[in-house]
Amino acid sequence: MVVRIMVLVALFAALFKVYPVAEAQVPPGVGAVFSEPAIEDPQLSPDGTRLMFIRRPQPGDEDKDQAQLFIVDYSDMEAPIARQLPADAEGLRWAAWANNDRVLLSWNILADIEGPGALVYNGQGGISLIRQVWRTVLLAMDADGSNVVQLLDQNRRSISLYQTQMDRVVDFLPGDPEHVLLAVRSSRGALNVHRVNVNSGEDRRIDRGRAETLAWFTNSAGESVMRLDASARFDRIHLLIRERDGYRWRRVATNQMSDFGEFQDGVDWVARTDAYDEALVLTRANNADTLGLHRYSLTEGEVIGPVFETPVSDVNGVRVDPFTGRALALAWADEQTYVEVFDPAVARHLDALRTFFGDDVVVEPMQRAGTRILIGVSGPTEPQSFYLYDTQAYNIVPVGVAQPALQYTALADVSVHRYRASDGTALFGYVTHPVDPEPGPLALVVMPHGGPEARDFNQFDALAQLVAAEGFMVFQPQFRGSGGFGQAFAEAGHGEWGGLIQSDITDGVRSLLETGRVDPERVCVAGWSFGGYSALMQAILEPEIYACAAAGAPVTDLPELLAWKEGDGGEPFDQMRSMLGYPDTELMARYSPARRASEVTIPLIMVHGDDDRIVPVEQSRLMAEALETAGVEHRLQEFDGGHGLNNPGEMLTAMFHITSFLNEHLDPFYQQVRESTLDGESQAVAPITDDESDQ
Repeated sequence: MVVRIMVLVALFAALFKVYPVAEAQVPPGVGAVFSEPAIEDPQLSPDGTRLMFIRRPQPGDEDKDQAQLFIVDYSDMEAPIARQLPADAEGLRWAAWANNDRVLLSWNILADIEGPGALVYNGQGGISLIRQVWRTVLLAMDADGSNVVQLLDQNRRSISLYQTQMDRVVDFLPGDPEHVLLAVRSSRGALNVHRVNVNSGEDRRIDRGRAETLAWFTNSAGESVMRLDASARFDRIHLLIRERDGYRWRRVATNQMSDFGEFQDGVDWVARTDAYDEALVLTRANNADTLGLHRYSLTEGEVIGPVFETPVSDVNGVRVDPFTGRALALAWADEQTYVEVFDPAVARHLDALRTFFGDDVVVEPMQRAGTRILIGVSGPTEPQSFYLYDTQAYNIVPVGVAQPALQYTALADVSVHRYRASDGTALFGYVTHPVDPEPGPLALVVMPHGGPEARDFNQFDALAQLVAAEGFMVFQPQFRGSGGFGQAFAEAGHGEWGGLIQSDITDGVRSLLETGRVDPERVCVAGWSFGGYSALMQAILEPEIYACAAAGAPVTDLPELLAWKEGDGGEPFDQMRSMLGYPDTELMARYSPARRASEVTIPLIMVHGDDDRIVPVEQSRLMAEALETAGVEHRLQEFDGGHGLNNPGEMLTAMFHITSFLNEHLDPFYQQVRESTLDGESQAVAPITDDESDQ
């Protein structure tokens, strides 16, 4: 196979800011590392000739607030034509192809309620009068932005408070280019299925649901074969399937309301198949330890056969074609990430492309349309790039990179560090090496992941790259309690937040110190969410190892967190109690950093969003109050936003605070300035002379 790369300079100059190539690449700054994607949600038209995507503002743009929606015509792959749709993408919920020539765009709008308003329960035992409500508007337009039609036009029908979400696509109907299926609530609240014409906006109800109906699912023929209904008390979910006669519905399973979206406990919907009454699901079938991809019979209400599973790792993602709903590939990982492609013909092409791109990146199909495949390429030093490949012409052209601000910066290499825990268990972690390391042993930042039932991958990690850009080595341990390595490995962390998990982290740090590559006087720990909790616990348990600790959105008081989560109820709350060690309240108190603040002997910084719905900001405030009482050096910076600081500007500021704090305690120059200031010996740092400042 001959693979030809055509670099589309004119296209990139039009779509992206072009960054000059420096003589010597330098590590990226916080703005580049956390820049928003220049290519977001790329989607091919059904025939593969056009590509649509959203472009977020980039560093250096004149208009930093305006997102843009682009369509690029690849009819001639060597001469693509880019067009910006005349649509404000800032309020856009999603965009998708309806057919080869029409696109669907969904927006949120604040709409006035006709008449005097509506009375609704306010959740506090009373009622409130509302005059406005957020609604979705679904538009269809030609690929050039013309012939705009509003689907389910709210101006043509009497709208009730039930009808606020008008963009719920059930099926794009690949075999019927003029229509899509939408789930729409009636004026009385029943969730029905409508067939809607994407050219005229005309619609017709084809399936009738109930007020308790929550979701509809179709098979590959576009037939409604499954739906989810809530119970009368809205505390459970019933799974119903349609018999082959096309009329009768039968209940096959009932789950707790907290399991919304699952067929049965631990069985997650993934994609449709060619069969009338089958779906692909992720589950641990036959008491398996790891999560695998399986066929599920809607008629029988049970798993009927495996598609892919491995005894060492969970399937961590399935790539589903956004237009057809068919599964293209799946990914699983141990120390590295692997991609399994379902279509043998596509797999052969991808195997050749992996040879072309190299072993240090992951190459996956994102969508297949006509003879074209949209390909994603990513790796530790490759944040995300996209290519369009033609399976008949054997041509591949670069579409663009997700973060062009990083294109000409020097990103840090990542390696795997294997070690054994104190009880002999084999573990590993990822080490990110600074691009231009200082001579001798390096400063180290230990970075436990969140979750704790999550994990890190050998892929681009924005925070690790940012810290490595400061000249520090980064260590990300995959401790017991992490997800992705099977159920037993994850459950080993239950009741061990402040115990086994922390000792696994410590053992990894000690093993790195034994290599001689790390300066034992310059080690800090930093993390977000559960990683922030671990940073605080490490500061308490291992004060002789660390010089400082940085915690973002950390859990600090386990009993208080459990009390705050109690209103959630259901299986997720039961699982959280198990993870935290309930009912052993003494253990939970011992594993709460806020209750052991007097044991902290190193400086701390905490950052937290004031609207965090996962870990409330009160958790950081509790810790700050306890540290203040104990007389421990600390800082607490609060920001607007949720658990992940949704506003990019807030995140950039938070990262600036964290990296400045790490520099203050790990960089020799910062330390020299700090010590001289504290000692009142400003002359200890030689001043810059006029001659030196001119150089």
